[in-house]
Amino acid sequence: MDGLALFLYRSVLGALIGTSLLMCLVAQRGGGASATRLVSESGGPLVEFSEPRYCTVLSEDSQLASTVIAVSATHSKGAAVRYSITGGNRDGLFTIDQHTGIITLAAALDHETHTTHELVVWGEGGGGGATTLVQVRVADVNDNPPYFPHPRPEVTVVEEDHHHLPATIAKVVAEDHDFTDHHGLLYTVRGDGVDGYAPDDAFFTINSLTGELVQLRALDRDSPLGKAVWKVRVQVRDGQALWSRQAMQRYLANKAKITNATTTHHNTGRQRRIAHEFVFSANSGRKSDGVYGIRKRYGWTKRKQVSLTGNKTYTESENQHNKLATKSPDRALRGQAIESVDKEAFQLEYGAEANPRNGKVRRSGEGERSFREWVEENQNEEEARNFVRWASEDQDGEEARIFREWVEDEQRDMCGGNVTEPEGGRQAGAGRGLHGLGGSLVHVAETEVTIRVKDINDNPPVFPNTTMFGLVQENGPIDLSVAQVAAWDADDDSEGSNARMSYGIHKNAMYERTGEPIFSIDPKTGLVRTSVCCLDREITTQYQIQVVATDGGGLQGTGVVVVRLADVNDNAPQLEQKLWEVEVDETWGVGPPDNSTILEISVLDPDTSNYFQYRVVHASGWGWQHFGVRSVGAVGHIYAHQTLDYEDEAHRRGFRFMVQVTDKGHGGWEDARHLDSAWVVVRLRDVNDNPPQFTRQNAHITVREDAKPGTLLASFPAQDPDGGGHQEVDYRVEGGWGAVSVDSAGGVSLHSALDREAPDGTVGVARILGVDRGHPPLTATATLTITLTDVNDTPPLLLPPTLFHVTEDAAPTHLGVLTATDEDVWALGHGPPFTFTLAPTNPQHIMDNIALDFNSHLDSGRGGAELRTVATLDREQYPQLLVAVIVADAGGLTATHTVTVVVDDINDNPMQPGTKIVYLWKPQGGAAEAPLGRVFVEDPDDWDLNDKMFSWVGSPHPLFSLNTHTGNLVASSQVREGRYELRLAVSDRLWGQKDVGANVTVMVRVLSPDALAHAVPLTLTPTTPEALTRGWTPQDGRGGLGRVVEGVRRVLGGAAHTVEVLSVEGHPALLSVAAPVTAMWLSVKVSDTGYMDPIKLRGLLALHAKPLEAATNLTVVMEATTVGLNPDNRQKIHDGPLDPPAASSPSTSLPLQVVDMNSTALVTPRLTRAQDCSYRDHQTCTSTSCRNGGRCLPRGSLMNHLVVRCVCPGGSWGSQCKILSRTFSGKDWAWVRPLPPCLPLTISLRLLTRRPHALVLYSGPLAPMPRHPNHPPTPMLALQLWSGRPQLLVEGVAGVINLEVPTAVGDGDWHDLHLRLSTEGVAMVVDLCGRGHHNASLDDGHCAARASWSSPKGLAPWLLQVGGLAHTPPTSADHGWREAPTPRPLAGCVSHLRINGQLVDLGEPAYSRGGLRGCQPQEKACEGGCGHRGQCVGGLNQPQCECDPGWTGPGCATPTLPATFNYSSYLKLALTFTPAPQVVTVQLRLRTRGAKNIILLSLATHQNDASFTLYLQEGVACVRVSGTGWTEVTACVESQPLGDGEWHTVKAERHGHSLVVAVDDGDGWHRNESLAVLAAPGEEAHLGGPPRHPPLALHVDTDDGVMLGKERSELLGTVFVNKTDEDEDSSIFCVDDVRVCGHGMPLSPIMNSSRWGQVTNWHGLESGCSSPDACVNTTCHPPLTCISTWGIATCSCGPGRHVVGHSCRDVDECLWQPCLHGGTCNNLQPGYQCVCSPTHTGDHCQWTHITTAPHPLTASLAIATITLSVLLLVVAGVVISLRLRQQRFTRGHRNDPTEMREEVGQEDGSILQGDEHHHALLGRLKLPPANNSQEQGKNVQIGLSEKVTQVTCIMEAAGVTDVKRNTMWPDPLPAKDDLRAYAYEGDGSSADSLSSAQSGVKEEFLDRCSVNQVTPGFQEVIDILQNLPEAARSPALKPKPPNIKQDSSKGKTLEGKS
Repeated sequence: MDGLALFLYRSVLGALIGTSLLMCLVAQRGGGASATRLVSESGGPLVEFSEPRYCTVLSEDSQLASTVIAVSATHSKGAAVRYSITGGNRDGLFTIDQHTGIITLAAALDHETHTTHELVVWGEGGGGGATTLVQVRVADVNDNPPYFPHPRPEVTVVEEDHHHLPATIAKVVAEDHDFTDHHGLLYTVRGDGVDGYAPDDAFFTINSLTGELVQLRALDRDSPLGKAVWKVRVQVRDGQALWSRQAMQRYLANKAKITNATTTHHNTGRQRRIAHEFVFSANSGRKSDGVYGIRKRYGWTKRKQVSLTGNKTYTESENQHNKLATKSPDRALRGQAIESVDKEAFQLEYGAEANPRNGKVRRSGEGERSFREWVEENQNEEEARNFVRWASEDQDGEEARIFREWVEDEQRDMCGGNVTEPEGGRQAGAGRGLHGLGGSLVHVAETEVTIRVKDINDNPPVFPNTTMFGLVQENGPIDLSVAQVAAWDADDDSEGSNARMSYGIHKNAMYERTGEPIFSIDPKTGLVRTSVCCLDREITTQYQIQVVATDGGGLQGTGVVVVRLADVNDNAPQLEQKLWEVEVDETWGVGPPDNSTILEISVLDPDTSNYFQYRVVHASGWGWQHFGVRSVGAVGHIYAHQTLDYEDEAHRRGFRFMVQVTDKGHGGWEDARHLDSAWVVVRLRDVNDNPPQFTRQNAHITVREDAKPGTLLASFPAQDPDGGGHQEVDYRVEGGWGAVSVDSAGGVSLHSALDREAPDGTVGVARILGVDRGHPPLTATATLTITLTDVNDTPPLLLPPTLFHVTEDAAPTHLGVLTATDEDVWALGHGPPFTFTLAPTNPQHIMDNIALDFNSHLDSGRGGAELRTVATLDREQYPQLLVAVIVADAGGLTATHTVTVVVDDINDNPMQPGTKIVYLWKPQGGAAEAPLGRVFVEDPDDWDLNDKMFSWVGSPHPLFSLNTHTGNLVASSQVREGRYELRLAVSDRLWGQKDVGANVTVMVRVLSPDALAHAVPLTLTPTTPEALTRGWTPQDGRGGLGRVVEGVRRVLGGAAHTVEVLSVEGHPALLSVAAPVTAMWLSVKVSDTGYMDPIKLRGLLALHAKPLEAATNLTVVMEATTVGLNPDNRQKIHDGPLDPPAASSPSTSLPLQVVDMNSTALVTPRLTRAQDCSYRDHQTCTSTSCRNGGRCLPRGSLMNHLVVRCVCPGGSWGSQCKILSRTFSGKDWAWVRPLPPCLPLTISLRLLTRRPHALVLYSGPLAPMPRHPNHPPTPMLALQLWSGRPQLLVEGVAGVINLEVPTAVGDGDWHDLHLRLSTEGVAMVVDLCGRGHHNASLDDGHCAARASWSSPKGLAPWLLQVGGLAHTPPTSADHGWREAPTPRPLAGCVSHLRINGQLVDLGEPAYSRGGLRGCQPQEKACEGGCGHRGQCVGGLNQPQCECDPGWTGPGCATPTLPATFNYSSYLKLALTFTPAPQVVTVQLRLRTRGAKNIILLSLATHQNDASFTLYLQEGVACVRVSGTGWTEVTACVESQPLGDGEWHTVKAERHGHSLVVAVDDGDGWHRNESLAVLAAPGEEAHLGGPPRHPPLALHVDTDDGVMLGKERSELLGTVFVNKTDEDEDSSIFCVDDVRVCGHGMPLSPIMNSSRWGQVTNWHGLESGCSSPDACVNTTCHPPLTCISTWGIATCSCGPGRHVVGHSCRDVDECLWQPCLHGGTCNNLQPGYQCVCSPTHTGDHCQWTHITTAPHPLTASLAIATITLSVLLLVVAGVVISLRLRQQRFTRGHRNDPTEMREEVGQEDGSILQGDEHHHALLGRLKLPPANNSQEQGKNVQIGLSEKVTQVTCIMEAAGVTDVKRNTMWPDPLPAKDDLRAYAYEGDGSSADSLSSAQSGVKEEFLDRCSVNQVTPGFQEVIDILQNLPEAARSPALKPKPPNIKQDSSKGKTLEGKS
């Protein structure tokens, strides 16, 4: 019997039922008859037991009083039988019931004491009796813990001994008194070498059955991983007994009910067939070993290999729809590898179906094969144990129940089938076959094994610090102690001489004078001493020696000792200069100075231990007493301690004095040997520290209030002491009622009329401000007090009351008394007495009914008049009387006032039936109820509402409600478009009328959101909404409203336009005005094109205001919505600003208002102006969000929802397809959206022109109209060029601002203009002040201009006109301006127009005349074009092509290749150019996932004193400039995190003090700017104020100052990014297309050099950009599948498909019309394809074919080139022949000309005829072959040079490609033996140049492509050409030495690839 069978055989005896079961079986079968019976007289027994012998099995832990067995005997005559135990009941363990025969347990059993009890039971009755034998077998249970007979053993092993491993080093044996545990102990191991190690890496394991401790790996005694003593803990568990083989086979054979692989469950009331799979876990030596579970599922699926302990691979079955389920938490899998008995493997081996449930296999014709047998044959003993133990652990399941039944059957078999159950069934604890097998009675014991490791000499001595430092004084004697070195040996110093060391010097320093060694060392102590004397630190500052330590075994370790010489003061100091000159600013103001350093003087002294001290020599020269000097380290800082005043003539000449320095030698200042002197010259520089000085500070004048505008009031000239008194002073005025102005000479005059009667009008104070032009500008103030004298210019005013009531039909009566007042000065006769008379202009009916009686005594003698009626009045005839009364003062000044007499109505007329039509205009989707006005009946009375009642005729309408008391109708929110007829009735209580008919017709119209979004307001006066609407109907027009609509239609062009009235309302802001004002909103629908742009509509209405007024007989007015303007200030539409769009974002809950005209009513929404001051990003893709012909298309799916974006035509930009530039020819203009009416306001643009005069932007009135002289200036803003300089004009109530920057921008280059208007002032900057800083001047006046104002009045949201004016130019006289903008239009280009950061689309302006999309002059400047993915930039003077991000190469047709970084990756670059010190730009493409802290790109100066860094902070792109002595500036794009796994373009710029960072298109929130130069004066609290110093120069270290990523060992500048563990683990990101100053940089390992830079060092980069498959552990419910998108797994149908119902179906993308420019869409499954017209190309037909006209000299140049090439061919052929003949004998077969010719190619040029030669060539180049180019089904054939370029230059860095005029790319190569193939140099060399023999590919490209090996034949040609005389003059043919450092961490050397 093999070992496994023997093991299972032994297991059954002790584990399941114990030996008692076996004994019971032997007794039953071998004992013969055992019952004694008393025989009756007739020969038959009187008493007889039912069984001749009883046998039962009882566990030793059975509870007391539990039933053991029941015996039964009968009497032959039926007498009762009594029972008793007569023998074998030792210790009284059992009792028997004398009546029932039930034997119970009276005392505890112990299997270890007695395994069997034989009881003799006597039964008697009726004179007879009988005995029987009852055998009670005591079954063993696990009630004793295991123990170790030899605890805590110790073992000794040899260090690093790996022979014969694995090997058993000890056997740990445990014993257990329980018989069941003799073979049921399970061993595990923990401790040193096991804990914390994976099973494959552990040092120890243990045989879980035998306790043999196995050493798996060699042990190390030395730290850090080794130890001298290893301690492992061996743990043993009992209760692990198993079945025997025979027991299992018997179990499987006897249980026919489980012969198949199903189990019947009844817990749910139905049967389920569930296949089971046994899952095992290998013993890993951990506490959680031996834990198992059951996987239930409905089928077997695919398998995967799992590696387990013991280097054995098992196959694990998997199911994607069911997870591994364990039956109890304590048996959950704890991170262990899972192995399973593989059903499939069993089937493959035996061709049968394995049933793991019952272990049987059924095969055709062969009966049954036990699954257990297959396990025994294929698995080891440990796995067999695990297989069987599964049943014992699952004691609550179906498996345990079946197992218990089998145990009971085994018991019956052991007792001969005669095991009698007690009545009532087996009680708890009786015969439990599973007791102790995986249950709670499990004992654990543990011992510790000590493993001692014997040391060997395997470690050399090691110096703790490989570099040690010593110090010795210079000029010292011999034998000075230098340093004590000590080495450490990991070997045991107690093991012989392994760790005993001796020291020596391996490499010593030699004394140059004598050649002697300088140092010695003590071999025992390691003390290093000097061997010579008098070492001089000034000759050699330090020495380096190599020391060696040797142990007893001869192993050595070395270290370096750096000996530094300590300095002594033995040299004299010497100032670096004998004359120091400095120019400093004068002391600000009156001082005192701030003690800041004005000059640093330095000293040279070879000694380093000196402490220098400086002093100013007393009386050494002029001004010495003004200065002091302090010592700061070794530098002397000169400072001023007295005021330095440039305005002092003596100071202005400068200062000269002497300074001295000493190194504090022994004699101090008296020691001349340690003293040095130098002269210092200080010159002063004037600063603007004195404000202007007025000739007088105060003045008081008296002026008549009727003084004419322009009257000179006073003069306040001022002079600025700074600048020699020649600096100009600007003046402005504050206060003075806003009616005074000041000219450039300080003259104060009136500019508007005065009014003493205005509030605070008697005395006014005007503050005259004088502002100098220094930096910062200083202001002085003078005060002018103005007292106005009165003139009789104000007529008298009627005092209230002026409204009187009289009842209808009342008798003549007294109404009231009229009195008056006057605002003029009464003492001057400009007031009472007043006289009152009726005006003769009153109508006759007023003269007939009203009388006025004047009385001079009324009102205390001031005069008054009594008003009365003289006849009865009828309200139906005259509802009210407007009585005109003339009032005159004492001076004869009169005024006519209106007195209103209201006739109060009485109900004196009966009703007549009436009808009413209500027009209800409601917004689409409006949810509010709509008021419809009051029910109408014909009744002259209108004050009789209290007498009326309103009711429905019939049943009420469900959509309308009626107020029966007021008669008001309300429509439900559910009312729909259509006509509704309402039948109503009215009753009059006073007249007794009932149910008079009053029907109402309601016409409902729904206003579309499109109509509301294009609505424009038009305000009219004098009229009311009722008067304007009366008589109007939507069908016929008519009335005032009809005239307005018809007038608008005529001015817009007639019948092609449909004018829709959307709202009519009383103007809410002007209700207080005497003349009524009505606002109406309208939109205009143009046939076939939708609604007219509201900006265009508003502009056209403004341009045609006069024809509108003539057509309507009304005045077109609107509120002047200026910032800070009084609401009463209103102007005509041509004289005031245009309102912003009406309902650009229409609301569905707009309130409705009623205009009720009795018989008709108009109900419309109340619209408001949407004044949006901030940028709104379009988050959704609609038909209007994609501009310039772009289409909104689905771009895949996310979470089963389509993701959409705009597909844009060529030439557009960004997510909304905006066109950013426009060309103006000198007669064009364009209208764009108005400027926001909010402050601050920022406007920026790029300008390209050669014209000196041009109007660039204009926001002001659109028509020149006369204005009232008392009105303030009309608000206006204009940006113009005057004499090539930019000018900003701002006019308005706040005054005049005229800014000019003295920088010419009309030079044909692009220039950036930035404007900022804030509440403090205005600023204008050119090129962000990044240019023109040629000196250290504090003034930035060459690039910026600023001005302040008192209050920002006058800004208005006009529409913005670009490039010119659409109307007659406005004049200063028309609008009260000091200066009008130039009328000259722009000839040039405007680009990147931004308003508050948002880019303005210039491709589709609201309205325009002329002009072209894009900048045509710039595009034409790049001859040959830049391809579809490039743009021409650089202006007209230096045009060049700039590729889109991610593209490079000629025509920008080659995609760039990315590289992958991790947290520790970095790449250093050397630049071949020098970036400008004040202007630098960087750009790259980035792809990452999650919020990361990453340094992306840094440009630093030498030694990292300053840096410009682009980085991510929590996933947000930021840029920072910082440095020593710099003010740190940071800008971040916080609204656009970049961790979404998509590619993003990040660009950062520095322009002087300004920083700009942008993401992707840089539109709106995707861009942030830190522009300190745009701060206006007074904005210190917001922007820090204007910069007070020039921008510091950032001189980038071109050798080692550019780095991508961050090297761990370096601190990069001052940028600090917090690093977390998550960052280090997950910060993987990809970088692509890196550009510095527009030039492409190489990225290792793809490319190491380019034209603009070379990699000097890199670490941790990988080519490409890939991420792990995120779908590995993701399961998607059908029909969805998992798609991994750069680290994120999503469940979807895949690209081009979506979920419909329960399946995935194709999306027909052609419904979205994705093909532009008339392309035809073909739907694919999935996807789509666009078939383009011949004029367009691209995936969406977005590009227009670029056609270039041939140059007129092309033919001539071609002939000349061919001729020259033939001559070149002849010369080169001769040279090559000679060269080859020489090389044939020196280079061997490799240089044979025949072979070279074969390698280069055949002479017939067949290389162009197929791909075979092409692939062979690329194979020699070690490059992949290029695929044939194909575009839109159109094959493009390319020659060899194109193919090679296409393959090799795919690795070219992105950037700006130079474009030279009249230069074309080389044609395809001629035959290979034609030397014209080598005639191309750079971008366009002449044909006679032999400098670039690189197979037709330009040297620049090969340099970028980093080709490692050139084809041998081509290399031969290069060798020939390099030896020609011309080669010495060609830098391209000179060898380039590599200049790349070695990365020590990786052991890689980066070779220069050029």
